[in-house]
Amino acid sequence: AYINECRNQQKGREVAKACKHLMVMHRGGMFMLERIEYRRRVAEAVIHNPGTVMSSIIDGASQSHCMLPHVGVNAEFKKGLGQHIEGVLTHNHGLTIYRSFPTVDADSDFTIFCLLSELKKWADFHDGRFPTTWYIQIDGGSENANQYLLAALEYLTIKRVCRTILLTRLPVGHTHEDIDACFGTIASWFDRSFTQTAEAYKMAILAAFDGSKSKLKIDVVDVFVVPDYQSFFEPFIDPLFSRTHKMEWTQHQYRFQAVVISKFFPQGSKVTYRKYSSDKVVLIEKKPLFNCMTSVGRLTGLEPKTVLSKWYPAIDTHKDRAIE
Repeated sequence: AYINECRNQQKGREVAKACKHLMVMHRGGMFMLERIEYRRRVAEAVIHNPGTVMSSIIDGASQSHCMLPHVGVNAEFKKGLGQHIEGVLTHNHGLTIYRSFPTVDADSDFTIFCLLSELKKWADFHDGRFPTTWYIQIDGGSENANQYLLAALEYLTIKRVCRTILLTRLPVGHTHEDIDACFGTIASWFDRSFTQTAEAYKMAILAAFDGSKSKLKIDVVDVFVVPDYQSFFEPFIDPLFSRTHKMEWTQHQYRFQAVVISKFFPQGSKVTYRKYSSDKVVLIEKKPLFNCMTSVGRLTGLEPKTVLSKWYPAIDTHKDRAIE
């Protein structure tokens, strides 16, 4: 945002050139590194350890394509039936569309329900064995980035359902990934189709991928009720735990590990977090011109700096052993 703001101010050719260099540093030094780490996790689940590692990405569809009746892009029913479409792409397994109606809120309970349903489907496919490692990719929506989802994932390691769970949030402004291509296929189909009923809408989603070159497995699940996970986890969440999903305090990656029960980990779960999923990133800071050290900074007031992304709690004052 800072780079675009500076570029739009049109301060001359040298400043425009400096903004171009800053954009290259931002692309290559931050969100492209995040995408590389995401692809590595996907490769581990699909190629290297498909029998023990699970990788999922969850996202919601644009509400402009979820109204019934749906009459393409030229018109809409202002008092139609609203739907919420949540997609979960589990790599090497397929895409599941979880559809709900206004009777079910699109909140953290719905997100937890969708993810746990995917976990159960993965286990059923692998003869009842749950993955030892589960990689989850989310965006910054309030239904995803919240304390209840963190509590649910920690609970899975406490119960030894998974040994390690890695939850990664996509950086703001760079949340487009492979699941968006799936939603694009659905949107393109609905742009040229007329759908009157909920059942016809479901069949249209399946038809959108019929004959697709990707040969992606598609399933549509209607959700009419979800458990009240928030009330279940609320008594066990520290009331001082806050602000980890907002502005400069945002943590983009959480790691949940099943460890041996000890006085430091009485529940047998260790939780760590860090700012980004890659080990180091290039950040762009807005500063007064006289405080900038680089040539592009003295021209634009935007100073690039390399930051190491460390896991916290940083000081390991205890000895913990992962579950073998």
